[in-house]
Amino acid sequence: MTYDKDFYSLKAKKNNLKARSYFKLQEIDERYDFIKANQRILDLGSSPGSWSQYLLQKTKGNISIIGIDVKNTLLSHQNYLFIQENLFNLSKQYFKNLKITSFDGIICDALPPTSGIKEKDSFASFEMVSKVLELAEEMLNKRCFLIAKYFWGTEAPNLKEKIIKNFKLIKLLKPKSSKKNSREIFIIGEKL
Repeated sequence: MTYDKDFYSLKAKKNNLKARSYFKLQEIDERYDFIKANQRILDLGSSPGSWSQYLLQKTKGNISIIGIDVKNTLLSHQNYLFIQENLFNLSKQYFKNLKITSFDGIICDALPPTSGIKEKDSFASFEMVSKVLELAEEMLNKRCFLIAKYFWGTEAPNLKEKIIKNFKLIKLLKPKSSKKNSREIFIIGEKL
């Protein structure tokens, strides 16, 4: 595990956390208090496991988590199931085959491969978040939550339209623990 020498990276290392992103979910949860014991959560883009680590610590393990990523997540817990898969291959049928009909929350800190070209990277992020929204529409229980990362770009108005269609948009938020030069924001919504 490599750590930058910024405050949150050093704090993550000191506290034996998988990554600094732990603090992003912690900040969002402290504001909106979505995460509760006995929920079933889908963690998309789960590697290296810091968001699932937060969920397990907050609920003292009283939570069921499915973590999905193309990269392996080195997290082990009886209530954590990791599936190595591309999120674009997921569907309602995919989960039905696993005997899963719904989730109480979907969290996504995934980031598509970046090229360094702002418009291209933003569009790739838009496509990824659009897929996450599609899964949330199909798999989230009513009045349950979605937290998803998006690289801010020209598609933001289109994205907001997609969200408002099926979700009560609670906030577009850039946590304090995000790097200052990052264009990432988090979409926080509740399914209608």
